[in-house]
This record gives sequence, structure tokens and C-alpha cells, in this order.
Amino acid sequence: MQLEAIEVNATREPTAQEISPQSSLKGTALQQRGSSTLGATLQDELGVANASFGPNVGLPVIRGQQGPRTRVMINGVGSHDVSAMSPDHGTTVEALLAKEIRVLRGPATIRNGGGAIGGAVEVIDGRIPERIPTRSSLNTQVRHGSNHDEDTVVSELNTSFRQLALHANLHGRNSNDIEVPGAAIDQAAITRLFYAPSPSNTRGYTGNTSARSHGGSVGASLFGEQGYIGVSLSRYASNYGIPLGPAHSHGGAVLDTPEAVRIDMQQERLDLKGEWFIENTWLESLSLRVGKSRYQHDELSNGQPQTRFNNDAVESRLELKHHLAHA
Repeated sequence: MQLEAIEVNATREPTAQEISPQSSLKGTALQQRGSSTLGATLQDELGVANASFGPNVGLPVIRGQQGPRTRVMINGVGSHDVSAMSPDHGTTVEALLAKEIRVLRGPATIRNGGGAIGGAVEVIDGRIPERIPTRSSLNTQVRHGSNHDEDTVVSELNTSFRQLALHANLHGRNSNDIEVPGAAIDQAAITRLFYAPSPSNTRGYTGNTSARSHGGSVGASLFGEQGYIGVSLSRYASNYGIPLGPAHSHGGAVLDTPEAVRIDMQQERLDLKGEWFIENTWLESLSLRVGKSRYQHDELSNGQPQTRFNNDAVESRLELKHHLAHA
């Protein structure tokens, strides 16, 4: 018995309609969406949400995954802060200095280690130049937010001397308590839960949500005929408050006064980056990334330090890229 031939034809969908495991935000779109936190900057991207803990902490959530399952990187190396440990710890990233922010999902996260099973976010900020600028440039951006009087200034300089490319940037941000209509805490709900109203309520604003941050970096790259090698030194410092929650009760009807908790963090980073372009039939380039960071933050309770976190880390990556095979 001979079966009749069955012919199956398929038409490939246009590239724009395909679901890509990697997307990027850059150019005008990045400038328009740039916010005070990384999560708020990316919250309108497909499959990305903002895990907000007040206006000063916003962590990216990729397809419902966050914390240690979603890795945040700066120029290919981990940020090495403690944002993955707790939802009230922010990242050491100034989103307004980013040239491009890449969101990696699914198989695209393999090259970033086994820990990034939920996805990864890579911030490209150009602190180590990858090309010699054709001309010197100084760019400055000033922003003001009327809700909580947020003032932001970022500035960067790019220049060169022969085969040496130079980069420098500075950033600063300052804001007051965020304004809200009416009371910050629903007293009726607190009374139903604790049988007494909260003594920490504020009206017209959310208490302990002010913040200030500053930092900057300097970097240089030396270029040759087949590649470059560069280094950068950067610092980031931030002091921000955690919104006042309802006071808690230890079994009685009288509620204790809640703590006004603030995070006082700083991080210094030393980054090395290089790439060698290979003239070979099979091989394309050899790239090196090394990052050394020293992170520290104090948790202040009503102005007094209570807990200190330290994280000293070194991460390195060596990649050999080959050409695609042709039949």
C-alpha cells in the first residue's frame, strides 16, 4: 500500500512579529522613560514589571521572576550590590547615564551564569569607551519632578587624544517626601487589623520617602590596530528612606511607634574591559571583562546605625567568539 504524498508549506512571519528572547531600550525611548530607578525605567517593556518599595527602590521583575533569579549587570559584569537579598534594597545604577539597557529572557541568559534563570538586565553606560569619539562632547541633562521636588543632574564628557579615548561622568539626585492625596495609611484598615489606629500616619505626603544620591566615574581606553583595552573607576552613594508602615503591636491594644528606616549605601568599582579582533576563518574576537567592587550599606533606625552589609566581589569573564558556520 502506497500513501499519497502530503506537502506542507509554511510562511515565515516578519521579524517584527517574532518574540525575541532579548530586547533593548536605547536612544530617544530610553531618554523619555528614564526614571529614578531601574525598575521604573523598564516597567513598560514587554514582560517586565517594577517591584516598587516606595519611590526610591524599583527592581526589575522579568516574567514574574525577581531577586536572585533576575541578574542586574553593568557593562557585562554583575552590579554586586545586595538588591537581590531584599525588596527594600536598591541597585547601584543611575539609569539616566545608560546608553542602552538590554533585557534578556530565556536562553539568552545562558551566558550570564546559572543564577539568572529568570532573566537578566544589562546596563550599558559607556564608562569604558569602545571606540574613539570623532569629536569631543559634553552632555548635561537637568530634570525636575514637581510631586516631591526631585532635582536630577547628570553630565558626561567624551574626548580623545590620539589613540586614547577618555570618558567622565557625574550624577546627583535629591528629593523630598512623595506627596499623596489624603492620608498615607488607611486608618480604618489598621484599626480592623490591630484594634487601634496607627500613630505614625501622615497626611498629604508619605513620611520617610526622601532620598539623595551622587556619584561618577572616569574611564579610558587605548586602541590598537586589532583591538582595545580600557579601565574605569567609579563611585555611587545613596541615602534613601523606606516608607513608614503601620506601627505593630506586641499582643496589646497600644501600638508601638514604628521605626524610620533609612539605607545609607556606597559602592566603589574598578572595571577592566578589552577586545581583540582576530583575523581568522573560524574565530572572530576574544573579549575580556573584569569587575572588582566594594559595597557597603548601613541600615539606620531613627538615625542610628543598626545593621551593616558588606560585599566585596571580583567577577571576570573571557569570551571567544567564532563565525557562524556556512554550509
